[in-house]
Amino acid sequence: MDKIEKGFINNSLHEAASLYADATKNFDLWQSEKYAFEKYLYQDDTILDIGCGTGRSTFALYKKGFQSITGFDITPAMLHETEKISYEYNRYTLYPWRCNETPFQQFIIR
Repeated sequence: MDKIEKGFINNSLHEAASLYADATKNFDLWQSEKYAFEKYLYQDDTILDIGCGTGRSTFALYKKGFQSITGFDITPAMLHETEKISYEYNRYTLYPWRCNETPFQQFIIR
């Protein structure tokens, strides 16, 4: 199997990021996610959302009362949309990390 280059991912998702952002703002958790999260997570758990994109599940969990959520993504366009969405929430901190400093970028909701 060939390795997928980071540039390919960034370029492929750049134009789609605003569509993902619309989904983040307009849709809740999927039924399967709700089931799993209600069964296995507690509101005081610390959650790591790897490949969070624009934060659809991350923000949905925040709206449901989860407070310690960290989302990671490698796509700058997705994280840019996440940053725009996050201004609607007052109880979070956004920490953008440079890709050359770490192998990922993150945002943290507290």
